[in-house]
Amino acid sequence: MNKTIKKIDEFNNIYYIKEDNELGRGGQGVVYKSQSADTVIKIALDNEKPIKDKIRIEAFHKKIKKLIYKPIPNDINIAKPLAVLKNEAGYVMNLLDGMYPFAKLLAQELSKEKAEKLSIELFLKDMYRKNERGSQFISYYRQTGGLRKRLYSLSRLAIVLYRLHSRGIVYFDISHNNIFMNSDSIPSNIILIDWPVIIWILDSSPLNLTGILHLNFGST
Repeated sequence: MNKTIKKIDEFNNIYYIKEDNELGRGGQGVVYKSQSADTVIKIALDNEKPIKDKIRIEAFHKKIKKLIYKPIPNDINIAKPLAVLKNEAGYVMNLLDGMYPFAKLLAQELSKEKAEKLSIELFLKDMYRKNERGSQFISYYRQTGGLRKRLYSLSRLAIVLYRLHSRGIVYFDISHNNIFMNSDSIPSNIILIDWPVIIWILDSSPLNLTGILHLNFGST
């Protein structure tokens, strides 16, 4: 059963998510689409499980709140946190409806269930009889935008990273689950998520370095 879960942020705003409505999942957390427009919920994970320890939750909240007000320029496409969740290690962030992670373009996304519903390209019918899985992968590749969409998405990502680096900010967790794009055949919008725990921010002085590193193993 697809259970609906209520989440409450520090300002008592209420959000509803469904257990199976994941937008992306990685080693450090899972992102859920909420029923509120353009809003997603990030839940931090430790060994694939939500953090339950109150001290660690408070430490997580403290780090996120410090970062909410960091002066990240508006022309850099990073989904910024808006508020932390009450009593759990997570936060709310804006992400336009219809966006999905780059992971959706990868072959491992084609599960057997998806493959059964996939329309096989006509020129692959002969191949399908000899190599069913191979023809499914090729059809999925073409129907999800082919090489053009993938290369264009990567070029847009390069622009986002250039803008970050030119301002002394280094994003060092490039992952197919952290790069989101819109659903257009030629994506016009690329957004990075997870910035609160995986960036360095350099102060204006080249001799003054403030590090904001991964919660589990970073240091300054």
